[in-house]
Amino acid sequence: MISKLKSKSSKIILGGLLLLVLLFLFNGFKSEMEVTSVKRRYDAYSFPEYITYTTNKGLVRYRGDLKFNPDSVKMDKNIYYGEYFGRVKKDGYTFLK
Repeated sequence: MISKLKSKSSKIILGGLLLLVLLFLFNGFKSEMEVTSVKRRYDAYSFPEYITYTTNKGLVRYRGDLKFNPDSVKMDKNIYYGEYFGRVKKDGYTFLK
């Protein structure tokens, strides 16, 4: 695709845009972010106090411990829902497992 472009300036602009996209995939996401996760159980008292939460955003992997909020437990058709909240930090990149 780049070889089909005729002018030098269009190649420079396309190369610059490609560089910006790559930089955003590696460094564009926050190093730390707040997360709220909802989990479900069949018993209201079976929620663990802490869970380890992992997620991927682009090429960045996040990991952290979330704390259970006991005031958030709700029941819906014999299933209890509870919220966990906390901060997750950058744990590395997804392609470097």
